[in-house]
Amino acid sequence: MRLLTYTKNGVRKVGLFKNGEIIDLPQAYLLTYDAAEAPDFLFDMRRLIALGGPALEVARYLERHAPGETYVKPSEIKWEPPVPNPEKIFAVAVNYKAHGQEAGVKPPEKPYFFPKFPNALVGHEGPVVKHKVVQKLDWEVELVVVVGRPGKYVQPEKALDHVFGYAVGNDISIRDWQFPPGWPQQLNPYGQYWIWGKSMDTAAPVGPY
Repeated sequence: MRLLTYTKNGVRKVGLFKNGEIIDLPQAYLLTYDAAEAPDFLFDMRRLIALGGPALEVARYLERHAPGETYVKPSEIKWEPPVPNPEKIFAVAVNYKAHGQEAGVKPPEKPYFFPKFPNALVGHEGPVVKHKVVQKLDWEVELVVVVGRPGKYVQPEKALDHVFGYAVGNDISIRDWQFPPGWPQQLNPYGQYWIWGKSMDTAAPVGPY
């Protein structure tokens, strides 16, 4: 099931991608259930994720039974990040062996995280802006893991129980801001400028679903 967030006519909704088109889930709910209004989780992906099973069952039912008039063409919508308002975004540095070899560094024994902030998010087909202060823009395609259940002290074998789903992302880096002058020969005792280098606006495209 390919869930997404989109905007049409100024209204943000949760949709479902099927056969090259998008099911307008709130409208499908109204017509399928003969309801006066659609539930809030069909307008807010975080709410849908938080509700989990019951909300997903509604989405699955609508995937099978949505009337034809509730299908929308991709050309009619603005793609939003699948989860437009996440609580937090963690990215993993040197997250696979070949990348470490390419960069000339050994992958850490434990995951090494850096943050990206929600202002960096941009949806499918959205512009990635090369800001006027930027000289060296870089990109890396990433697997995005959407965590659906909170947890602490989670055992590795239980980790996937907390995963809601997956998406495709792009880790945009502003290398001339990320690395201090003279790096790496002249090491900065405070390390890299992770925030400047990773969280400028539009530095985290995610999507389409």
